[in-house]
Amino acid sequence: MEPDTVIAAVPRHFPPHYHVSDGKPAGFAIDLMEAVARQANFTVEYIVFDNWSEVLSALADGRAQLIPNMGISAQRAQMMDFSLPLATTRLVLFTRRDAADMSYAQLQAEHKLAVVETNIGGPVTSTSSAQQIVFPSIAEAMFALLSKQVDAVVYPEGAGWRFAVDSGVAARLKVAAPHILKIKRAVAVAPKHPDLLNRINQALTPLLVSEEYKAIYRRWYGTPPAYWDGTKVVWLVGVLGLLLGACFFTYRYRLMQAHNRRLVSAVAERDRALQEMSETQDSLNLALQGSQAGVWDMHFKYDEQQGESIEFYPSPQMKGFLGFADDEMPNSLAAWRRRILVEDRVAVDQTLEASKHHPQHPFEVEYRARHKDGSMRWLHCKGAMICDATGRPLRCTGFEWDVTTRKHYEKQIQETKRALETLINNIPGITYRCQYNRNWTMEFISDYCYALTGYRADEFILDRSIAYGELIHPEDRDDVWNAVQEALIQGQSFCLEYRIITLDGETKWVQEQGSGIYDADQPIALEGVIFDMSASKLMKPLETR
Repeated sequence: MEPDTVIAAVPRHFPPHYHVSDGKPAGFAIDLMEAVARQANFTVEYIVFDNWSEVLSALADGRAQLIPNMGISAQRAQMMDFSLPLATTRLVLFTRRDAADMSYAQLQAEHKLAVVETNIGGPVTSTSSAQQIVFPSIAEAMFALLSKQVDAVVYPEGAGWRFAVDSGVAARLKVAAPHILKIKRAVAVAPKHPDLLNRINQALTPLLVSEEYKAIYRRWYGTPPAYWDGTKVVWLVGVLGLLLGACFFTYRYRLMQAHNRRLVSAVAERDRALQEMSETQDSLNLALQGSQAGVWDMHFKYDEQQGESIEFYPSPQMKGFLGFADDEMPNSLAAWRRRILVEDRVAVDQTLEASKHHPQHPFEVEYRARHKDGSMRWLHCKGAMICDATGRPLRCTGFEWDVTTRKHYEKQIQETKRALETLINNIPGITYRCQYNRNWTMEFISDYCYALTGYRADEFILDRSIAYGELIHPEDRDDVWNAVQEALIQGQSFCLEYRIITLDGETKWVQEQGSGIYDADQPIALEGVIFDMSASKLMKPLETR
């Protein structure tokens, strides 16, 4: 029998499976490993390593007994044992959204293909004719893709999308079709621990079909987000604000140069230039008032004895967000920081420190601050860091917005979404939205699909494990597709009865009612419901109403 405490090796950052939160490992793999440990009656101690190479070395030299979750390959199966599969992911090709469509099979010798060190995508695509470039992390690979240093990145789809969403670049990416390979992921156990592997498999057998597993899976896996959401709108406003500020400062600098040249020859010309500057300042103030943005400026001073000090200048508009007049609050970072809620100060401080070390990344954070009247306000802050030639920060300037109203709206939207999901999940049938193709590629499908077909909802999304169209009885597929096409051509909804084959091989009769979603009079998607008609089926032919 294995000891009650098991040592697990995990990478520091491989979302959604692994990441470090508050100094502790978290993610899909960690939540699932903890559920297995409870079932198998042992505890897990985690050792966090900076990369996958160190994780694999720890398993090989005996410092760790298992890795909670990793892709199964023939090469890895020779070095370690694997448990029952935990999930299936697709190895896909990520490309830029603005680039021409390109599949993996179309890669040529002139193409540059980015792979991540120790990731399964490297060996799988090693036979491709494209130039393979190895990066130490997905972050560097994606940066190379977005900066057009490479043409594509090969990576597991779920982990790739999660990184893209967390990094705010999902709207700039797309996935090439078809996928390269389906990869099963499982717990990796050192070969010297067969008893531990048996305990894990015994725990996984009931866990993989439980509601607990579904809840863990839904928590960490999602689909690519819609392009325009509240966060992107705020981000766009912030970028426009920064561009406006940059344009203003550039214009002002050039205007002052011209003014100095004219000062030698004519005081009158100087007065005219000053008048122009005044008018420009008024225009900027009006623009800032219209954008409802506050401006702040931060200067870093260095003294050999006292060290670093910061001079902070918040604009009157920014002070007004918290109910203060300009003369009621000092121009002090400490004074402003005291208004920030205690639980948010660490995040603000960490964001500022990170920007000092990585000035190429914008300074951006949302936090809560206490209003003069005692109420709480949500503020969105965004700025840019300026450093000297040695990389030492000199100045940080940016904008601030009061986003309290937007936060309230987001909360209302979340509640509305929750109520809608509750309504959908209580309908005794499948509610869906799918792409307009023969596969019925699902973009959304309700959880009732598990009771009707035996497959989980996440297995249908974007044909991750199976396409709904594959469930339709072979003898009915052409008739169903033709009936749907005919209805959509006539601009009508459709009602069909046909057979499906479930995961267990059972044939069921279903009734599907739906209609088309159109763009410029062309159908692009289907929405509808599917009911189980097996009990009441009266052997009548497929028909469209």
